[in-house]
Amino acid sequence: MLRMLATGGISRDDFSLSPAGVYLSDAGRRKLIAAHERRAREETTHPRFGYRMSYRRILELEIRVLGKYLLGEVDEYAPIWTR
Repeated sequence: MLRMLATGGISRDDFSLSPAGVYLSDAGRRKLIAAHERRAREETTHPRFGYRMSYRRILELEIRVLGKYLLGEVDEYAPIWTR
C-alpha cells in the first residue's frame, strides 16, 4: 500500500472518511488487489534455496518451513527478508 501511495498507483480520491474510520473505495480496492497480484507473480531468487520463483511460491515455502519449525520437525528457523 505504501509503495502504491508513493508511486501514485493509489490516491487520496480512492479513500473516503467517515466517523467510523477511513475506507478504501471499490476502485481503490480493485487497484490494491491488482497490484498485489502483480507483485505475487513477480519472480526473484529465493535467498535460501537459490532458484527463481514467484513471491507467491516463496511465501508458500516459508509458511511450510515455519510450520515444520513450530511442530519441532526442524531445529531452527531463519526468516527471509525481501526488499
